[in-house]
Amino acid sequence: MHLYLDENNKITGFARIGGKAPNSYEIDSVPDEVLENILNYKYINGEFIKIDENPRNNYIDIVRDAKINVMSSMCASMINNGIDFNGEHYSLTTTDQINLMKLESVARFSPETPILYHADGKECRIYSAEEIIQIATLGIGLITFHTTYFNQLKAQIKLMTDIDDIIGVKYGMKLDEVHDAQFKLLTNGIEFPLSEIDDMFDYETLIPKIDPEYVRAALKPVVKPEKVTNNGPIIEPWKPSTQPFVPEDELIIEPEPSDDLPIDEPVDEEPPTDVESGEMYENEDTPTDGEVE
Repeated sequence: MHLYLDENNKITGFARIGGKAPNSYEIDSVPDEVLENILNYKYINGEFIKIDENPRNNYIDIVRDAKINVMSSMCASMINNGIDFNGEHYSLTTTDQINLMKLESVARFSPETPILYHADGKECRIYSAEEIIQIATLGIGLITFHTTYFNQLKAQIKLMTDIDDIIGVKYGMKLDEVHDAQFKLLTNGIEFPLSEIDDMFDYETLIPKIDPEYVRAALKPVVKPEKVTNNGPIIEPWKPSTQPFVPEDELIIEPEPSDDLPIDEPVDEEPPTDVESGEMYENEDTPTDGEVE
């Protein structure tokens, strides 16, 4: 099996067959206690070294970023949910916020102009300039409150060094002393209810897991399959030809025998004979001068 390491010798992967590379090491076996969390080890000078007592901390950056994204989504959800005013509810989606900003400008600079707006699920009606300004002010307060809280929560998460603390963060939880003081300073005079909200953050899906059986299988030697027979010659797999390629116009093709192209047949020759006796020689030492030895 081949192990692949990063620049800090941390194991980042493995393969049954690996190439020769600076970050690749071939090994024969892996201890059973290492198999369970092989990606939580370093491989240095032929030894497996555990990285951390809490192996999940090796993925703290991944979990931290994911948690912040979840908290950001929940902040946006709290803002989109909107506000209550005079017994009616007003959502604050991005479109709603744009509409309120425009209507607020009309209400402030042209208070006598009739303003049409509506609450969630209600029909459109004429609002006074004061009503529109109050709704817009309340909406801005909600946006400021939750945006500021999220920013302080995000800063707090970034300072956490234990993955379990990050996993346990909930939107609406009380901030630590430093970030809570900053939050109250920035939102002075703005009050909205804030309580912990459960989320669907599933950190288990973010942490890579290795099946020990898969690693053991990778350590097994590769066994070549036996040759297949079919009650006859061994059937070999197809292999590409190793003969050099010859263009068709350069091929030399021997003609097939035919009546038009007769093939010369060998002529039987009589063995040499003695010039005087007429008897055939029994060996190949045939004289050339006509004399008998």
